[in-house]
Amino acid sequence: MIAACGTESDAGSTEDTGGSPQVHTVVNVDITGDAAVKGSSKAPMPTNNGVDYRSCDQTLTDTGSPPGVSVGGTLYYTQSGTTSTVTTDGKGGGSWVFTGLSVKNPDGTEGGGPEVSGSVTWTCED
Repeated sequence: MIAACGTESDAGSTEDTGGSPQVHTVVNVDITGDAAVKGSSKAPMPTNNGVDYRSCDQTLTDTGSPPGVSVGGTLYYTQSGTTSTVTTDGKGGGSWVFTGLSVKNPDGTEGGGPEVSGSVTWTCED
């Protein structure tokens, strides 16, 4: 699932209380279809099991199944008709390009209803 957190004031913060630079991520979203959203967000990097990242060269990981996005409170997931490609640059950045994400039926089976397509890209800033 894609999520961004932080506030506009967080984006300007470059020092933590220990005086070390904070690693930030900049996420750009461009989604079209039955729901649409476009924009970017800059937020502090999430922690890795409670350990703060200190540079963009550390590998970012995430777990979750299936991948998806939430737009306007509706969750769109990868399903059998979805195409999806993820690339990373080894420096904390990358992209996810997808077509045909759709909602799940109330019983948890694959949906056939509303779909979205688009991309999510991210970069890391030390």
